[in-house]
Amino acid sequence: MDIIDPPSVQKVVVEHIVRTNDTAPMHHTSFRLRSFSGKIPRPVNEPDFDTWRASVDLLLTDPSISDLNRARKIIDSLLPPAADIVKHVSPNSLPAVYLELLESVYGSVEDGDELLARFMNSFQNNGEKPSTYLHRLQVLLSTAIRRGGIFEEERNRYLLKQFCRGCWDSSLITDLQLERRKATPPSFAELVVLIRTEEDKNASKEERMRKHLGLNKHYPAPSKFRLSAHQISAHQSETQDDQTDTSLAKQVCELQAQVVALQKHSSQKEKKKNAKPDEVSELRNVVTELQAQITAMQTTATPKIKSDVEATEIADLKKQIADLKVQLTAPDMYRNRTRNLLPEPRATDCYRASKLPESRPRPGYCFRCAEDGHLASSCSNAPDPTKVAEKKRKLRERQAQWDTQQVAIMNPLN
Repeated sequence: MDIIDPPSVQKVVVEHIVRTNDTAPMHHTSFRLRSFSGKIPRPVNEPDFDTWRASVDLLLTDPSISDLNRARKIIDSLLPPAADIVKHVSPNSLPAVYLELLESVYGSVEDGDELLARFMNSFQNNGEKPSTYLHRLQVLLSTAIRRGGIFEEERNRYLLKQFCRGCWDSSLITDLQLERRKATPPSFAELVVLIRTEEDKNASKEERMRKHLGLNKHYPAPSKFRLSAHQISAHQSETQDDQTDTSLAKQVCELQAQVVALQKHSSQKEKKKNAKPDEVSELRNVVTELQAQITAMQTTATPKIKSDVEATEIADLKKQIADLKVQLTAPDMYRNRTRNLLPEPRATDCYRASKLPESRPRPGYCFRCAEDGHLASSCSNAPDPTKVAEKKRKLRERQAQWDTQQVAIMNPLN
């Protein structure tokens, strides 16, 4: 036996067995989880809970590590405040106990159905590559499976179905014939390789097209090429649209400033043009008074006075009214033509002027509030019908008295 198995050979075999048993635990202890603290905001070099939980799943599926070592590695990877949550747990507890506590604090509170609904409502974002969108779907799908929303056997089918539904690059889906592969869907690894290969092919084709057409990086590609080179060209066209919108906004602001300046200039012209509104208003009042005098003379004068005096008086008054109406259209010449409005004095006029008031009494009050000094068109006071009626009655009495005196003075002349 010693000849077949000498002591030197036995020693080598024993040393090899001992060395193998010693290196195996060292291999397991070299495997460590990334640290997780659960702080908000999350530190830069620290993974979120879902990422940390995925690495724990790999640890749980390793058959060469015992449950005690798994629990110890989970505890070693925790930092406060996450480590404070599992302090009261017994060191001999299974890893599932620690994970249950951490899931209740940092995990998603949505159940499997809600996570599945969120997965089905996830679509490709603006500027997002198809491969990035597929990776985002994979993360959401893994969370839904862990919560019981989908069975693990249905992973590939749901992933391919939602990618074809939510990806807006129809040319990529058509080129890879993904719709026809729903019966035997590829795995995530196979699908992401196909998509990344197609993206690289499209990017190379667009680069060749740009070099051939002489387009720079900031000039958008033609529309028929943008569909195949989906992301880069779309992003550049959006950048140019933003620049165009900015320039248009500046032009609109400049035009608005010009409009404001023109409005100010026109308003100044209107102020200069209407510099004498009081003169126009005065002319209107004079015309109204003259018309009232004509009406009073026609209704109150005797037939004899009408035959001798009225015709001349009315003709003169009508001439004055015509001149005043002309002045209303040209108010700037009012002062130069005021002296020519009145007729030449006559003997009867001089006789009447010595005994009659200068003019028939006229209303000098507001027809709205009965106050003196302003017109009803510019009145801001409250209406007072009683006071207006009282002043109107007094005005009629004074006008009747003036008409009686006029008739009494004119009768001796005839």
